[in-house]
Amino acid sequence: MLSLDQEVFAKEIVHRLGQDQEKPAATPLSSQEKLTKFDGESDPATVRDYQRIIGSLMYLMLGTRPDLAYAVGKLSRFSSNPSDEHALAIIRTVQYVCGTTHLCLNYTRSNHGNPIGFTDSDWAGDTSDSKSTAGYLFMIGDAVFSWYSKKQGHVSTSTADAEYTALFRGGEQAFWLRQLYQQIGLPFSAPLKLYCDNKSAIAIAKNQGTHSKSKAIRIEFHAVRDRINRHEIEVEYVRSKDNTADILTKSLPRDLFFAHRNSLGLTNVSEAITFFDSSNPETSDSTQHEDAFSP
Repeated sequence: MLSLDQEVFAKEIVHRLGQDQEKPAATPLSSQEKLTKFDGESDPATVRDYQRIIGSLMYLMLGTRPDLAYAVGKLSRFSSNPSDEHALAIIRTVQYVCGTTHLCLNYTRSNHGNPIGFTDSDWAGDTSDSKSTAGYLFMIGDAVFSWYSKKQGHVSTSTADAEYTALFRGGEQAFWLRQLYQQIGLPFSAPLKLYCDNKSAIAIAKNQGTHSKSKAIRIEFHAVRDRINRHEIEVEYVRSKDNTADILTKSLPRDLFFAHRNSLGLTNVSEAITFFDSSNPETSDSTQHEDAFSP
């Protein structure tokens, strides 16, 4: 089993900001958050401190914490001119980290077979410019190993447009993964499956009939059709409540956030160590679990 965590680094972030004695937050951002750009002028010291926190959270998120992806992406949009509201929001994220420093990603020998992907988008979720946030993730077995959350560069005119754009991004990553597996001598024997929760976007991707919604979609995004025709990917429908990529595109209520976080394969570090010891008779009691990403 391979277990990846940044527990030591996560605790350092919390301690450095004096949040280790505060009550942990249940989620990185409130499900009711409506953060927008600040029209005033921030103090240079506030900007510097805010950017430092963003940098630390970004390092943590990119290494082992996909559950932080949406919050870090959202908060980083205000790095050049953060308001007091933004500062409070980022402290909440740190308080969430305080209660979840123990989380790690576990990859076991049972994680076999081809990866599978999930894509999602939150249509017009940014109230300041009506742009959508796209996200995708790829899993081996029951653990995620690749994830993406980013505001789209254009305004989508419909939910199908926004979801189709996310499907395109996921398709590009799927193509890269196919190449990677080919280079290491593990070529895929079947198309890589991508799950999407929007039937209109799937129909457009499969070029099934005429869709008025597809007229406003940028031509470059139709590359996903080509990947389907070349049997590089296969797009299938998944119900929204079962689409794990939902955690990458919006602030979710507590119970739904927990459900998707569990689906990512994030578990307790101590549980991972116990599993490792029990499944490896040769492992001695002196085995130590070291932080995989601590600088």
